[in-house]
Amino acid sequence: SAGLIDYKDPFLIKWIQTQTAEQTELDSKQPQTGGQAAQVAQQTRRQALSARGWVSKSVSRTELDRNLQTPAVTLRQRKGDSLDHAFLLAAVLRSLKIPARIAIGFQAEPSTVRPTCQLHFWVEYFDSSQWVPIDSTIDSELVPSDRFKITESSFASINAYEPILGVTRLFT
Repeated sequence: SAGLIDYKDPFLIKWIQTQTAEQTELDSKQPQTGGQAAQVAQQTRRQALSARGWVSKSVSRTELDRNLQTPAVTLRQRKGDSLDHAFLLAAVLRSLKIPARIAIGFQAEPSTVRPTCQLHFWVEYFDSSQWVPIDSTIDSELVPSDRFKITESSFASINAYEPILGVTRLFT
């Protein structure tokens, strides 16, 4: 656990246990192919996509605001912006022993008048060979190309706004 990404919160742990109990049965029926490294990557991907689905179904998306919520608060309120979603998903992945970090960037919003970009957050998990992007604010396994990453953070600092401010200063 680090800062706002507290994956050891008892409320969060209990919720994850209820989710994983259902998933364990499904995972046991999945065929294993390839070598050991490929199997680890497949298992990690299945777990990460399951976690994305749990968060996506459980938490509605709100507009980005200046409030920072812990994963447990987001889960209790059943709503949060892209940063709250990212904190919760990263906490779930870390509790499943999958390394995870928050990607900080922008989401392009095309317009016929004037295209704009909005600050956006998503998660990257490590599948034993590479960092893979995943976003619980959308109904897709793939992170669309309208998002572009500026940096990533584990949000370990006491000042949680520190990594965000560096990015926003680029686009004044």
